[in-house]
Amino acid sequence: MSKSNSNKCTHGVIKTSYRFAMDGEFCSGYNEYNVLVQEWWGKSGNYLPKEVKTLDGTYYRETKKSGWRKYNKSDKTFYQNGYTGTTIQFLENGEENKNKVWNKVNLGDW
Repeated sequence: MSKSNSNKCTHGVIKTSYRFAMDGEFCSGYNEYNVLVQEWWGKSGNYLPKEVKTLDGTYYRETKKSGWRKYNKSDKTFYQNGYTGTTIQFLENGEENKNKVWNKVNLGDW
């Protein structure tokens, strides 16, 4: 896995999805962003990602109470996920080859 010597995950993917109904119409969507881990939970041996940054500079941060949310690093504020039908999930990069630092995403046959 893409980890440094101290068992810290350094790369991964943030998956965001939403699903809601408005005026009788069903809407849904899905995005994935390659991320670099900026901060970790944990103090000895088993580190878990706490804050990640996308390639375009967008931050996501996990809290124990509310899970992963989009985060404004300069204001130290979170964007609201509640009541939006949005789910955010972090997946660690599973590549063994250190030269390939991002997950491979299969979006189907094109």
